[in-house]
Amino acid sequence: MVCLYGAICFLHTLIIYNDESNTYNKSYWDSLGYAEVGFQGLLGLLHAGMALLSCIAVHQWRRSKKGAMADYTADVELTPSTKDGRASDLS
Repeated sequence: MVCLYGAICFLHTLIIYNDESNTYNKSYWDSLGYAEVGFQGLLGLLHAGMALLSCIAVHQWRRSKKGAMADYTADVELTPSTKDGRASDLS
């Protein structure tokens, strides 16, 4: 997704730079287009940062969950099982 933002910003900049039309106040339209490219780039960076921070949060959550599971001991009775690990019908 972030790579698409980069490609769009690059292509949009090329489109603005290579525009050969002679419209009224062309420099103002160009500056608006460059500002749009800047905002697109900023949104791409914010999106990448959000994805990175969410990955870090999930990693820490899983690590804490794994540590809590290592300290957990269950007091359950073991039932007789068959060779393949399924519980047997012997009660």
